[in-house]
Order: sequence, then structure tokens, then C-alpha cells
Amino acid sequence: MRAWEETQASLEDDFAAPLTGSSCWHDDPRAVSQAEALSYYAGLPSEPVLVYRTGEPWSPPRGPEAQRRKKELRPVFAHPIVDLWRASLGMAVADIMDAQTVYFTTIDVVRFRMLDVDQADSDDEDADEPPAPADGPVTIWVGVLPESTSPSTAHTAAQAVLALLARHAIADVDVAFRESLYTRLAGAPRRPTSAPDPLAASALTPAAGASIAARRGAHGTLALSLDAGDVAHTLLGLTSRHALFSDKDGNFDYVGSAPARPRDVVLLGPRAYTELVDAIRVKIGRHAIAARHRRAQIAELLAEEHAGDARAARHRVKTEALLAAAEDAMAALAARLHALQRRKDPAARVLGRVLRAPRVALGAGEERFVEDWAVFCVERGKLGDGFRGNVLDIGTTLCADGLPAPSLPAGALPTDLSTSHLPLRGILTDAELQRPQHVVTHGAARGASLGTATGAFSLVREYFACDVRVHRTAFAWAVLGAGSDSAFSPGSGLGLRVGEGASAGGEFARPGDSGAAVVDLQGRVGGVLVGGAGRGGAVDVAYATPFWWVLERVRAGGFPNASINVG
Repeated sequence: MRAWEETQASLEDDFAAPLTGSSCWHDDPRAVSQAEALSYYAGLPSEPVLVYRTGEPWSPPRGPEAQRRKKELRPVFAHPIVDLWRASLGMAVADIMDAQTVYFTTIDVVRFRMLDVDQADSDDEDADEPPAPADGPVTIWVGVLPESTSPSTAHTAAQAVLALLARHAIADVDVAFRESLYTRLAGAPRRPTSAPDPLAASALTPAAGASIAARRGAHGTLALSLDAGDVAHTLLGLTSRHALFSDKDGNFDYVGSAPARPRDVVLLGPRAYTELVDAIRVKIGRHAIAARHRRAQIAELLAEEHAGDARAARHRVKTEALLAAAEDAMAALAARLHALQRRKDPAARVLGRVLRAPRVALGAGEERFVEDWAVFCVERGKLGDGFRGNVLDIGTTLCADGLPAPSLPAGALPTDLSTSHLPLRGILTDAELQRPQHVVTHGAARGASLGTATGAFSLVREYFACDVRVHRTAFAWAVLGAGSDSAFSPGSGLGLRVGEGASAGGEFARPGDSGAAVVDLQGRVGGVLVGGAGRGGAVDVAYATPFWWVLERVRAGGFPNASINVG
């Protein structure tokens, strides 16, 4: 088993390395031009290198100020391939790749949307207006190990896939290959998109989305809490196994009742703790600067007021209110900083010990999902006053000014949604996972993030270190970053606003987000993040294991009455 873990460690290093264009196939008759290879996926988070594709011929950007045409990923629903994919087509495509010795890492079913269009020539006065962006054809998007697959090999495999689809009367699908890696999303997270919220409820309490760690150099995310359903109502924390066990630990079935190797789970790993402390200090400093400025303003206004300026009195009252708000904010932040500093020692932030962590397995069960979960006991005495049960801290990602956006369709959001906490209640069924889903997560690295789930589950693969002919393959629920005109974008007509600490478009998850829960806008839990596809440290597609299946495995693993109904 050690070789599997060595492979994963190597892939994590490769995943973080910058991606460069592959030039070893330039003499291949099926090779695309270097310009197409390097620019075809412009706009995607990792901008992967194109190896080969079917479809319309590519032409360089045109116009007086030609730039690379940017694309974004789009989900696929209401297409015949969705219904057939998990039943037969998905593994049949994987078999074709194996038959042609294509070392694939992921196989996704997606569409692409062109965000940029060519400008008309400046002297062409009769040129039509550029067309509005539209979704391209359904694409079987194959990620391959860098420099492992020649364009001619990819061409042969693509033709076999198209022939397979034709036998199922599907003729409107392209096949494309890009260099990309599949990796698990634990690890020391990159600095978040925005500074962590120093007053977030999840900062010092084990809320869904909290940063947790059990080993040096790696962070994971708490998916949610479970009630064990026993007489004592034992509280359990759920996350991914690989966020708590290192590659050096080995891939074995961990049962916490054996005291030989107890493993503590800590709230806020070293880096997350340091970043939160730094964020608080920065905000205190900003409020202090504002307070000094307000005091100087008040002194000037008092002088003007004594000179008989009536307007100065009104302005002074407003400025004094702003000063009071800044001082109140500093006091709250100082209290939070003091509470953090009292728990500087990781031992003071221990939530509990791991109880159960089955070995990581790809292709587990009849469904062939990724089994990668761990549960740990949470000591209720350490919850603190801020614990609210299963709520996801989403900042203002789904609300505007503290209220649900008024232009949302009826029933799109829970009626009791607060500004920053989405209650988790209910579980998405397998059938619902294959329908259009707007989803949200909160990862320890990415923070609050919005996305769209795809209808056809992706295939993900890990290889054996000593022999790439030995591998493990699984289906995973794929999630894309919210698109430019999705329900999460300003001006989309649905009223959903991206608030501080969240992003629409780009990456849905980052290294360090493994274990995070993926939920729909009603708070129904859809999956648990386990991995991603990309390169250069960027994630193009995030992958989750369906939560309904994870909960079944948790129950079968020693907690038969476990539920998300936490009191």
C-alpha cells in the first residue's frame, strides 16, 4: 500500500508545479499548433495544455487588439449521455483509453462557453455585432498525465469513443484531451482569496467548513457534525481521511478503539491559526487608523461648531457615531484575539480523537465511488458558546444587506436564511445529484465558494507508483466554479450576490478544502470534497463523494444511528 501513497505524494508535488507546454509531440501529424495548445483553455483556473481534440478547426484570435479567447466550464444536463454515463458509457470510455494506452487521470462530461469573441476590423463598418456567448457542444474531456499521450494516440482513442457514442445514437459530442492531474485536496492551503473573517463563527468553534488538522503540513476541512444516535448523543465530526493521515502513515483501516496510535484532531492547524491572528491584527490596525481620523475630525468640527457653524454640529454627531462603531469593532476584535491567544498551544484546540477512518479506496462499493472519510469524537465541553449545530458559514454569498435577494425564484432559498449561516438539513438523493444544482461550500483554504454541479459523474484515477499499468478508478460528483452568467453572478437576473470572502467563477475548491461539505441552496448536503483536477496549484474541476453514500458507509462502519440532526 505504501506505493499508492508515494504516488499520491508525488502527484501533489507535480500538481503544485507550474504547467508548461509539452513540446515532445511537435512532429506528430495529429499535433495541434503550439499556439492552440497553450491558449485553447485560456480562462480556466489552470489553463491546461491541449493535447488533441475533435470538433471545429481552431483559428487564431483576430482583430486590432486580439487577445486569447477565454473559456469557462459549463455543466451538462438534459442530454442522452447523462442517463447512460454511469450505467455503461463511462466505464466503456475508460476501457477505450486503457486499450489505447492513454494514461488518463480524469474523464469529465462538460461544455465550454467562449467568454471572448473576436473584434471586428476597425475599417469594417458593416460588421455585425459579435454574437452573445453560447455553450459549446458536450465534450468528453480527458485529463492525461503530462507528456504521456501522443496526439496520434489521442486521435485513435477519440475515434473509438465517437464510434461508441454512435452505437448509442449520440452524434453531437466532442472528445478533447488535456494535460492534467488528479490529486487529493488536503495539504497546506494557499493563502485564501480574501482574509479570513476574524469574527466568523467557524473560527473558534467546530462549525461546518472549519479548518482542522491532525498532522504537520496539512490542513483539511470539517464537513459537518453527526449525532452518533447513542444514549449519550455523542457528537462526531466528519471529514476526509487523507486530511488527517499522511502518506507516511500508510493506507490502513484505522479504528480508534485501539490505543496504540491515538490521533487528535485540532481546530485550526498552525497556518490557519497564524493567518487568523494576523487577520485580526490587521483589522484592529485599520479600525485604529479610522478612529484616529474620526477623533481629528471631531476636534475640527467642535472648533467650527463653537464658531457658530450649525452644520458642523450635525456632522460632529454623525462622526461621533462612526467613532463609536470603530471603537466597538476594535473591542470585539481584541476580545477575539485574546481568546485565540489563550489557545495558541495546539493542545488547547484539540476537538477530540479519530474513531474510525477506513483506508482510502477508489472504486468502492457497487457504485464505484471514492471512499475517503473519517469520523472523530468531538468533546462537547469544547464547543463554546458560538456552536450552532450544522450550519455553513457563507458570509454574504447568498444574501444582500442581510436579506435574501428579492428577485430569486420562489423557494430558491430557505425562508429563514440569515446573512451568514445556511442551515444544513436534508440530503440530496442520487437522482437529485444528476439534476441541475447550484451549490455552495466553505473550505478551509478557499473560504465560501459557489459552483454548479454537473449531471454526469466524472471518472477519477490514481496510479501505482511502481507500475502505471496498475491503477484504481472511481466515479465522483464533479463541481465547477460558478460561471460568468450563472445564478451567482451580479446581473444574472436571479439576484444572487457574491459577498466578501466568496467568488463566482474560477476555482470551486483549493488544496486544503478536502472534507468540506457541498450543499445546495436549500442546505441539503450533496457531497464531501475529496479531490480536484488541474495543475500549477489551480483546480479546474472539484470532485466530491455523494454524501448519501458516505453516510451509509459511516453507519455500516460502526455508527448505525448516525444522522445530521445535531442538537
